[in-house]
Amino acid sequence: MEILHNHIGFRPKSSKIMIVQTGDTPNKDSSLYAELFGIGIEKPLMKLFPVSSGSVPGWSNRYFYRFDFSMFDEPGSYRFCVHGENKNEYGQPFYISEDIADSDMMSDILFYLKGQRSSGRWDEADRSVPFYGGRQGTVDVHGGWFDASGDYSKYLSHLSYANYLNPQQIPLTVWVLTQLGEMFARHDVHKGSLLEERAFEEAWWGADFLMRMQDPEGYFYTTVFDVWNKKSEDRMICAFKTQKGYRLDSYQAAFRQGGGMAIAALARIARISRNDIPSDGFTPSECLVAAIKGYRHLLEHNQEYLDNGKENIIDCYCACIAALELLESTNEEFYIKESRSWIEKLAQYYDDRLKGWKVEIGLDRPFYHASDSGLIIVALLRYLSIESDKKRKQPVARIVITSIENELERVDSVYNPFGLSRQLVQAVGDKRIRESFFVPHDNESGYWWQGENARLASMVCAAHMVGESSLTLMLDAGYDQDAPQRATQLSKRLSQFADAHFDWILGCNPFDMCMLQGYGRNNPRYELHKPNAPGGICNGITAGFRDENDIDFLPSELKGRGDHIWRWGEQWIVHATWFAMALAMRMK
Repeated sequence: MEILHNHIGFRPKSSKIMIVQTGDTPNKDSSLYAELFGIGIEKPLMKLFPVSSGSVPGWSNRYFYRFDFSMFDEPGSYRFCVHGENKNEYGQPFYISEDIADSDMMSDILFYLKGQRSSGRWDEADRSVPFYGGRQGTVDVHGGWFDASGDYSKYLSHLSYANYLNPQQIPLTVWVLTQLGEMFARHDVHKGSLLEERAFEEAWWGADFLMRMQDPEGYFYTTVFDVWNKKSEDRMICAFKTQKGYRLDSYQAAFRQGGGMAIAALARIARISRNDIPSDGFTPSECLVAAIKGYRHLLEHNQEYLDNGKENIIDCYCACIAALELLESTNEEFYIKESRSWIEKLAQYYDDRLKGWKVEIGLDRPFYHASDSGLIIVALLRYLSIESDKKRKQPVARIVITSIENELERVDSVYNPFGLSRQLVQAVGDKRIRESFFVPHDNESGYWWQGENARLASMVCAAHMVGESSLTLMLDAGYDQDAPQRATQLSKRLSQFADAHFDWILGCNPFDMCMLQGYGRNNPRYELHKPNAPGGICNGITAGFRDENDIDFLPSELKGRGDHIWRWGEQWIVHATWFAMALAMRMK
């Protein structure tokens, strides 16, 4: 018997779930109940019975009892005692508090990112990096952040050869850090604080790197890559494919390949004043010029930079965010037209029959992603926040509501005690479109699947944004008659959804591990000589290695296998990026 809950604790008004996990139990223990104790207090404060019990289809040897104690909101430190037919089990302590260490976690994530800065012999080599292929000369691309615990390359994106899986990497981090600084600048407690200053400092560090990654022609380079060997002399401007790291000279970043979010990041940070600019740094006005140049260039050349020559949904949401940031920074009519154009394209990818997004026009393959699923909703809501034309807002608002309600339907379509997000997926070579907690292992990359903490945190961001604007969304969508009631219900459900994913990352998962290093218990390790850093977040839990209907975290048969162990325990800056954004929204 294992008692699972968020290791750190809960806010007084948040949903509060505790789950008891046992082995496979065909005949459930009908006598099982729990008591909540204050630390140091012998008398129980409340008695709880399971609100549901069952097994998740495919998750072998796991049976769950779900307890809901959301009604208990007294700040303090507590623990559970679970009484079963044959034994009693005490859980670990947790807190109920208004802050729940949110500020501490945010501070540590910023320290983690600062610790990931490109430095040492690698950064020295990056001051003169050659190109793969026939191009002569070198470029200065120092700065930025190392990608992961075991990967000292620097990415705007990768997996471009797979077309449908591009994650947004360093540009997303710059864009998010800028927003963090802006949010702290408006915060009652953190306005003018070191937290605000450090967020902007880190954002500028990344923005300076993006400026260096822009070619004189206007495009951005996708990657500074060393084939994962840590040899500073092997670092090159290139793209690559497969787990072998075969280099390619197609290093021009299209909208979906990091170019769109690089433009968005530079356009956004151009609105932030900068004092004490370092000698190798750039001014806000220079960033805006670069963003405009990059956007204009990709309007002409995006398709030729795409590996299959076809735009897809990732191009659309990245380009849309780029246009929206340029609109806010320039106030030019051209960019409102561009934003509307991209939104109209993006809307075409939603398939009511599928109850989800398609990845490419003309294909039935659903859009699924391991890190950025929430970015579509973020783009749509960003557009709605600046659009003044009610007729244009209505269809977009309806798509947001429909897509998020369909997301919640998938959460509830199977027994799902953790309230975990589920995607529509389709494996390569399989005609079936199915719902899944995790991306399929057989995807277009040929190798890349890993824990999805970034995706889960991105969905928390989407849920927070929709929940906060639910009434406005209902009215924009034209659902006037029952708008208040429907908005209240949706907002409550999304709050529970967001809380569930914070809980999962912070310990309420079948492996009882807090995946934010330095907090909670059972922090995952990576490799002895590639240690994880405090404030970082590991990849996380995946579909089963042998059976994708099951779940896994570093199965014992793979320990020591460098070609696989990264999938679970390795930290990646994108996880920390999305989690920081979600955390900031909770701190507002």
